[in-house]
Formats: sequence, structure tokens, C-alpha cells
Amino acid sequence: MVGTDPKVITPEATEVLGPDVHRLATLHTNARTDDELLKVWLKSHAGGSPHTVRAYARVGARFLEALAAAGGDLRRATVEDVKTALEEMQTKSDGSPVKPATVNMHVATVKSFLGFAHRAGFTRFNAAPLIKLNKASRQPARRILCELEVRELIRHANPGRYRLILQVAYFGGLRVSELVSLTWSQIIRRDSGEAQLSIVGKGDKAREVLIPAAIAGPLLASRGDAPASAQVFACVRNLGQS
Repeated sequence: MVGTDPKVITPEATEVLGPDVHRLATLHTNARTDDELLKVWLKSHAGGSPHTVRAYARVGARFLEALAAAGGDLRRATVEDVKTALEEMQTKSDGSPVKPATVNMHVATVKSFLGFAHRAGFTRFNAAPLIKLNKASRQPARRILCELEVRELIRHANPGRYRLILQVAYFGGLRVSELVSLTWSQIIRRDSGEAQLSIVGKGDKAREVLIPAAIAGPLLASRGDAPASAQVFACVRNLGQS
């Protein structure tokens, strides 16, 4: 795939093996298997975005699976093993290619995981500095709905909860992950009839969003006796299966 092939570069020896290259690494983890180390690594990111942690878990598991298929594991992996595993991850299960931006995310995640394994003393060799990715060219979205198309989409949605989900997503400019995690404690009724949403988005960045009164009314009325901690749109995950 053009622009997404991992390259091998030659760093200083201490970048790979660390300053104590002639000593065995000190063990800083109780993990004994690759899967156990993956769990430890994910716990080290527990304070971050849940969406990011889920992505790390998915990519980490896929990498270990591809690494095992190449006949290796973290402790025995060579640069060639890591490269083979990353190349395997460039293809989906149906045989179609993975998008360049996703490949970049996979490589960055694997490099972070390999670096953690070395710093924790789980591995003597760190292949991360040896793996470099060509910068993939940015490709703008090929299909963007105009305002009229979005309004038609909302108008044809099933009345009630599903239409309300689309309205809040559109007028609030929310990602699906933000819709799923939205709780009633993040919604404040304004005197104007509008609703103020306190959103924690990508990178844990907070922003305030105003929802028009025409939407805020049905939204607040749908709460019922739900506690402040309850998810507003708990069914969003299942929309694609409805």
C-alpha cells in the first residue's frame, strides 16, 4: 500500500536496548504472558478516554494475534516479526485494505505498546524505534451530507427516540462516542428553553453546546425518573441492528 509501508531505520543502540545494554532489564511488572502485559498496559491508560482505551485494546490484541501467527511473541520478536505482523494488520478479515490513517494509528499504538514492554522490563529488545511509517497523504471526505440531506434524514427517521438521537447529534455536533457517554448530569435546562450540554470530547477536551428549545423540550421530557448518572441514549450502540 503506497505511503503506508513500515520502514526499518537504524537508531543508536541505546535507543533500542537502553543505556544498560549489557545488563538484563529489571522486571517492573508481574505479567508473565503477552496477554497479561497487554492488560497491564491498558490499565496504565485507564485515566484516558474510554474510546482510546478500547481502540488500544483492539489493536493490541490484533497485534499479538498477528505476531503469534508469524511465529513470535513479545520476548522473542525480531524487527522482521514486528514488521510482518504490522503488514498483516494492513488487511481486513474480508481481504480489503485498511485505510492509511488507520494503518498509522495501528503502528503508533504498537510502537507505544512495544516501548512500554521494554520500559517495564518485560523485553530486553525494543523494536519500536526501528519502525517508521511513511507519512500518508490526507484524503478529504469523499461524501459529506449537505444541510438539506441531513434534515431529510432526520425527517424520515422513526418518530420519538431515534429521531431525537439524530437531532441532538446534528444540532450538537456530537460524535457517536459522545452520544453514547452522554449522561443527564451533563445536560442543564436554560431559562430560554434551550438545553446546555457539557461535552467531554476527543482528547478529554471539554466544550459547551446549546440545543434549540424545540429539541431541548422533548429531550428533557424523555428523562422520566432516570438518575443523573444514567446514559441519555443508552440504545445508540444498537442503532445499526434495529
